[in-house]
Amino acid sequence: MREPIVAGQFYPSKKDELISLLDELHSQNEDTNMTAIAGVSPHAGYVYSGKTAMKTFRVIKNTKPKTIAIIGPDHVGIASYKNEIAVYPNGSWETPMGEVKVNEELAEKIIKKVNLAVADPDAHSMEHSIEVQLPMAKYYLDNFDIIPIMMGDQSMSTSIELGKALADILPNDVFVLASSDFSHYVPVEEAEKNDNYAIDAIKRLDVKEFYRRIRTRRVTACGYGAIAAATVYASERGASEGILLDYSTSSDITGEPTCVGYASIIFR
Repeated sequence: MREPIVAGQFYPSKKDELISLLDELHSQNEDTNMTAIAGVSPHAGYVYSGKTAMKTFRVIKNTKPKTIAIIGPDHVGIASYKNEIAVYPNGSWETPMGEVKVNEELAEKIIKKVNLAVADPDAHSMEHSIEVQLPMAKYYLDNFDIIPIMMGDQSMSTSIELGKALADILPNDVFVLASSDFSHYVPVEEAEKNDNYAIDAIKRLDVKEFYRRIRTRRVTACGYGAIAAATVYASERGASEGILLDYSTSSDITGEPTCVGYASIIFR
């Protein structure tokens, strides 16, 4: 069992308080009938990025996946040090709203198919990027399991390989979710300009251009490889476009002149 590490920090640790906050975030978003193949959701504290993240999860609710493959970056450095794609192979993840089981069969297939993929639950022990997505998924879905995938190597070649492998391995009832924030601690105007410049390439499913743009503008999106892998997966599965549902920054809440950027994107 993987215990939560940021409950009480990024989101409430008590179930009733968590549901109350999710109810509030839900009420701030309009209903949608859209479904999708894959998407992007931020992973900051819910007070900052929750409203934006909920837009992605409303689409996930409509899509009704049996499994969500969640691809996150490595903030802690364990997977990066090992230069691996750390797959959580079995068991379950605990949340204040109950546990979520790992799809062990599909996790094993990914480990066997992808060059850098290994079974490494320890690499996930202190990483928040996947955990933060789970309460929102539990809020909207009654019955689903997960494949937690953490990218220590976020190079373009690895992201493309991972995205293509997932498209080859996963059944049609799997939603691939990239967990990522965008610019970190830069002036608001700079974040909005550069993030949307990078997002424009993703909307066109152009991974090579996305990497070029984040490199030339120095866009500090933490899960850029996860975003790229989800984009490749969606393209391989027949998606024709990425849709930006929402963009926001932490400054919307704090009023500070520097911010972190957040985006809700879906692919269909």
